[in-house]
Amino acid sequence: MLSRGAGRLGAGATLAPVRIALAAVVVVAVVAVIALVPATDRAATTESSPCAAGKRTGRFVATVQIEGVRRTALVDMPTGTRVPLVIALHGAGGNGRFMERYSGLTAAAHPRGVAVAYPDAEGKFWQLAPSGEQAHDDIAFIRALVDQLEATTCVDPQRVYATGVSNGGGLTARLGCELSDRIAAIAPVAGTYAKLPPCHPDRPVSVLEIHGTADAAVPYSQVAPFLAQWSALDGCRARAARRRLALRTLLAVRNGCRDGASVQHVELMDAPHAWPGTPIVRLPGHSSRFSAAGYVLRFFAGRRLAASATMPAATASQSPQRR
Repeated sequence: MLSRGAGRLGAGATLAPVRIALAAVVVVAVVAVIALVPATDRAATTESSPCAAGKRTGRFVATVQIEGVRRTALVDMPTGTRVPLVIALHGAGGNGRFMERYSGLTAAAHPRGVAVAYPDAEGKFWQLAPSGEQAHDDIAFIRALVDQLEATTCVDPQRVYATGVSNGGGLTARLGCELSDRIAAIAPVAGTYAKLPPCHPDRPVSVLEIHGTADAAVPYSQVAPFLAQWSALDGCRARAARRRLALRTLLAVRNGCRDGASVQHVELMDAPHAWPGTPIVRLPGHSSRFSAAGYVLRFFAGRRLAASATMPAATASQSPQRR
């Protein structure tokens, strides 16, 4: 007859193989589950991992040096990981702080977890046509700003976008041509395109253009050549699908473009030169039933930087007709 100690030892010896067997079953089961998860889902899980500690959030002014000149941008950076970034460019004579108030983008973007940067022009105007030694400074500034924000915040490099109004809309269009390696989509509003240089993107860029037909500052006649240019560059279907968004507000969509890009236009019938839906009561566009801020953000949502591709030489050299 075994002693109590021997009995306990025997029981433990009997259970040990059982525990080992159970552990082996658990390990096999976990491995099997992991194997069943699609690779894309596992990648998504990795992408949603917490942003590195010390990354900047909140409201701050970003500064970069371009050719010895200090350039600035007001930034609203929500907390989160893989944060989309919108570059919002003011019109002639404005600045970043005014663009934030005028566009209403921060109020619309922050709850969506979208960051917005409001750069300041050097002087009254953004540079739309290359001329002189400082011809590319604004392009270099925006590139350096994006570089800095990607390095110091949780911005997703695959989801960087640009929008702007009037003169800022013109630079937005130029960014689509010259920073297509960094910017996934552009949305110029009441932009001026007649004086832009030839466009040579190295990959498709999604485009949303918003314009009032009664724009006295930037004639609506500039819109059709601009849209035709980008439809050719992105390889979209020739015919646009049209539908009404709201009262006297029409949407034209060209899909079937390379790498899932899209070229869209919102036509605001009899509307003036303005950012539609501006929250500033005294300014044109405040009474519009169409909100540019909300629509621009919905257009950007989910769009990612296209893979590098050689664009057609015959269409890449086109520029909007001068009118």
